[in-house]
Amino acid sequence: MQTLTRIAILAALALGPSYANAQLGTSAWSLEMGTRLGSASTFEFSTRRHLGASNALRLGVAWSFDQEDGDGTTVGPGFPDRARDELSEQNAITASLDWMRFAPIRSNVTATFAVGPSVQLSRSMYRSETGGGTPAFNGYELKYETATLGLEVLIGAEWHFVDRLSLGGAAGVGGRFGARHESTVERSGTGPAYEKFESRVESDIVAFETLPARIYLSAYF
Repeated sequence: MQTLTRIAILAALALGPSYANAQLGTSAWSLEMGTRLGSASTFEFSTRRHLGASNALRLGVAWSFDQEDGDGTTVGPGFPDRARDELSEQNAITASLDWMRFAPIRSNVTATFAVGPSVQLSRSMYRSETGGGTPAFNGYELKYETATLGLEVLIGAEWHFVDRLSLGGAAGVGGRFGARHESTVERSGTGPAYEKFESRVESDIVAFETLPARIYLSAYF
């Protein structure tokens, strides 16, 4: 049954109307909206300026945000029960400018290749507090702030399933360099017994990485 399904899908791709040639040959602009696999909190939006049927310039922005907020109780021998609060956040924004190349595979399917620079700003934070407002209070906070420049190479494909619309996917590799700022704050006690310790670390970043696969819907104009 699975084999028959695959054959039917391939036949539909091969024998359907040739939307790919019409869209890539006549469109001056297209818009992408998508996300990254395994990260439902990431949203991507791109605009593409087509330079003929085979080339385009793409300007894209990706934004992600995750937050977890929890509370509970810390129990230990010799101490009263203490309230515990935890908060973690992660967010990032990436801007990229790619040159794209389109190559026909079937009448409705094109392979895509993209390469270009990107800039990424990210921030993450974790905070934990126990016994707020009591002499047994203690708190811990860790923050990372990162800024990097990079170069990305992506390969993928687009299925032009109806006139002026396509469904695409891509994955690739990249390298980036930049700086990361790390800060740690530890606090304990209240009143005259209150204490606070801070530390900061600056790091250089050089990274080579595989990029998360992305899926997107494109509209041609």
